[in-house]
Amino acid sequence: SSTLMIKKVRELFEFKKALERQIAAYDNLEESPGLTIEKAHYKDLKYAMERAARGETILTLEMISISHLETLKSINGSRLWDEILYKTMKIIKQHCYNTHLIYILDGHIFSIIMENTSVKNQLLINQGITEAFHALIAEYDAIDAEVKLNIAPVPYSRDITNPFDYRTLGLRHLNSSDN
Repeated sequence: SSTLMIKKVRELFEFKKALERQIAAYDNLEESPGLTIEKAHYKDLKYAMERAARGETILTLEMISISHLETLKSINGSRLWDEILYKTMKIIKQHCYNTHLIYILDGHIFSIIMENTSVKNQLLINQGITEAFHALIAEYDAIDAEVKLNIAPVPYSRDITNPFDYRTLGLRHLNSSDN
């Protein structure tokens, strides 16, 4: 039993070291090859979190996904899938402030870094995005599945100390709103 415990502790330390190496790689963009969306999202979220921790801004990370998107891709092909993603991105850009940072993560999850946006304005933005999205989907006769947006806003808390944890929390909220 103590051997098993030692093994588990070693595995945890190895996992922690791997995460620390990954964070160090993201922190040092100059040494890593290329600028990816993931790295840019990490950096922007990290800087926004630092500003929020100092009390300079109010921060919310919002995650958005489209339900049944994979089903649409399998039934109607990737052209319709790409078209809906592109038009959804345009809708999100139209409703967000020009200070909001918008990313597409993992090819289909929208992430919005919202600074200095009140809860009331977030709700109005989300309502506008949702209404425009429903109007977009209604234009397609070929779509039989109930396609809707899942929106998960996660306000910043000082308990969240690194961007990976914040993003994971956002994805967890998004997955729970999807069910």
